[in-house]
Amino acid sequence: MDGSKSPEKRCQSPISLLAVSTTGDTLGPWRRSSALVALAALAIYLLVPTREFYWDGVHFALAIEEPHTSLPALLQPNHLVYNLMGYAVWKSVAATGIALRALFLLQMLNALFAAASVYLVWRILAAMTKSARTSMGGALIFACSGTWWRFATDADAYVPSVFFLLVCFHLLLAAKRPRPIAVALGHSAAMLFHQLAVFFFPAAVIGFLCRQRRDNRPGAKRHGAILAAEYGVTAVAVTGAAYLTAFRTAFPNGGIKEFLSWITTRSAEATLSFNLWHSSRYTLRGTARLFFAGRVTQLLPDTVTVAGALAFCASLALLFYYGGRSLRAVARTLPDGAWHGLRGWLAANLTSLAWVFAHVAFLSCWLPKNTFYRLFYLPPLIILLATAPIWRGDRAKLLALLAAAMCAWNFTVIIYPHSKTETNEVLAFALRHHDDWEQGSAIVYRDFHSDLWTISYFNAQVSWIAMPSPDVEQVERCRFEAVQKGSPLWLEGTAYDAMAAIPAGQSWLNRHVDLTRSLLYTAPSHRIRFYRAVN
Repeated sequence: MDGSKSPEKRCQSPISLLAVSTTGDTLGPWRRSSALVALAALAIYLLVPTREFYWDGVHFALAIEEPHTSLPALLQPNHLVYNLMGYAVWKSVAATGIALRALFLLQMLNALFAAASVYLVWRILAAMTKSARTSMGGALIFACSGTWWRFATDADAYVPSVFFLLVCFHLLLAAKRPRPIAVALGHSAAMLFHQLAVFFFPAAVIGFLCRQRRDNRPGAKRHGAILAAEYGVTAVAVTGAAYLTAFRTAFPNGGIKEFLSWITTRSAEATLSFNLWHSSRYTLRGTARLFFAGRVTQLLPDTVTVAGALAFCASLALLFYYGGRSLRAVARTLPDGAWHGLRGWLAANLTSLAWVFAHVAFLSCWLPKNTFYRLFYLPPLIILLATAPIWRGDRAKLLALLAAAMCAWNFTVIIYPHSKTETNEVLAFALRHHDDWEQGSAIVYRDFHSDLWTISYFNAQVSWIAMPSPDVEQVERCRFEAVQKGSPLWLEGTAYDAMAAIPAGQSWLNRHVDLTRSLLYTAPSHRIRFYRAVN
């Protein structure tokens, strides 16, 4: 019987239509594999954490561990609740008597969110394809994607935000009945963890509008519009209320202009602009790096690297071998079911396509060089890839081979090297000179730049003194107090340069700085300088 003429097929949802076209094995014996894949991902994320810390994560940890931190200090509008979550968990862990640095705790939390996201990808693909092989392959590709894996082992707000977007997607397409309030709450949580999650709105609306009822009663389309409106109003109300409350907490006397300026806080280089050539190039490059990250220049000359390279070559060879055979088989059968398979794939993936398009469109105009922002559209890319009709039946094993190649490459080229302290030049400097800054040492700085975040975090025995402008009297007072306490005084590079820019400051430096005992490190990407003051 022609499936397109069957009454039962006509009232099926797009997901059901896709499942008909991709089913190649049953889910029954494999249902527990979703938890196993997630647990395996969690184990890998926890066992090989990065030491190439993203600077934002170190900044978060500094704010959390600040002895006199306050609620306003923990509220950052770009990722409103991330520091609050980290602070609450860190305090809870400390209350049990476990002394754990906030940075490492945030890494563990990210690993948990990332592993839970892998589980959700498996469940979503299982609901959409009814294929255990496809679900397994797609989940493994997601877990081993280079940029995702790298940030799953770090401290950042992207991974928790993406997790809640996956919760929304699961509720949209895999839940048995529409749940607009639950989707709205999940989306609000994602936006409160990171503002870029706002671009899931088009996907959510299309998801509700495309959700078909299993009967043909009048008003079905209107019902979808009502669901979308209910979701939209709830998400805006909850998120807006959270931001207004946070703003009033941080700025009790702030007005509407201050509020709008606060919620759009950004770095100086973050501006909206569009260049077709650059945006297209960075979009293609960044999307490719989502799957295969790192550079061969980061390879370490050891046996682990050799084993990883051999594993990558072997998995790639198998992928090409079986892929070539599968493509020839597809070419012979393509004309018969091409349109039906493509139609089912498009119908089931309108929400995924909207999710990808909205984020790609914005990131084409907003810091297109930053690959990590593209994590927000990695899950729908995986879903689009895994639900393609080409993976029907035995061809689904190609997804697992692709995941194996990605795992070998990303582990060897980025995950394993970044797990070594020596690959992080700033961290290595901070630990190497820990004993040079004895307890009670004071360091004067002008600009507390990102390198100082890492150095200060791993040298808690040092007190840091801000000098906003060159002030010889302030520095002399600091030197006198250091002499009285018997502790050394240091000038960080930005403070040294500020002092050297004025005659009185240069005279003071000539008298009191010992260059032979100073700590100077210069590399292509870092210039770290600490000048020791003497009596």
